[in-house]
Amino acid sequence: MTDTAESSSGGPEGVKTVEHQVGLFRQYLSRGDVQEQMARFLASPGGTPVEGALPQDVDGPYFVGQVPRRSDMTEGCPGLPLELRFTVLDLAGKPLEDATVTLWHCDPLGYYSGYLGMDPDEWVATATPEGVTAVEWDPPATDDSRFLRGTQPLDEQGVVAFSTVYPGWYFGRAIHIHIKVQVGGEDFWTSQLYLPEEWNKFTEKLPPYNGHSTLERLTNDYEPRLQMPGFRDMIVGLEPITPGRPELGLTGSLTLNITRS
Repeated sequence: MTDTAESSSGGPEGVKTVEHQVGLFRQYLSRGDVQEQMARFLASPGGTPVEGALPQDVDGPYFVGQVPRRSDMTEGCPGLPLELRFTVLDLAGKPLEDATVTLWHCDPLGYYSGYLGMDPDEWVATATPEGVTAVEWDPPATDDSRFLRGTQPLDEQGVVAFSTVYPGWYFGRAIHIHIKVQVGGEDFWTSQLYLPEEWNKFTEKLPPYNGHSTLERLTNDYEPRLQMPGFRDMIVGLEPITPGRPELGLTGSLTLNITRS
């Protein structure tokens, strides 16, 4: 094969294109059982939009229950430094009491800690020429690693800050960060954060991100969640930590007005 040969994924040999990924996802959404699951979620408290509150989402397949309590999640993971600050408030604008925030996301090449045995270029679904036949939304962890995961309590003002690296991408998803708020040790609100497309484009050209050349990155315009009401409010505005030097790192903040799931 030459470098320009076409593969079954519609792009150069060995590269899975956006069109290939979106096509499989549409096959998945067309299944009757999936439509029933979506209807149940949308009818549940977590799936029903609440006026004034940011939208909720699911844990996703790479959640683990026990993560280190820390502000610096990197564990030496290479990547563009990313500093994030959140203010978490209830719908009355008051800080939540006895609350913690947990973040987790993939590394620059699309791998999640705890799941290093999972290929980021493969979907968690089983796809055949006849369509998507199965989806594993709760795969077992493959290892004990916990990099790019962290949890912390809110301070009295409802503020929490994390140091991490800019996430990479994996099959079928735009670049994103998972976030969970617990109150009194119980789940209160779960969702996913997104990053501005201008900085996604900037970052994908940097090492080690540009080493992930076998999977075309989905832009925010292809992310199904970002086409749903309220999810554009989950995009975290970013700016360089050092003015004029974005290659040294980015920083951003977001106020989260939330209610119980």
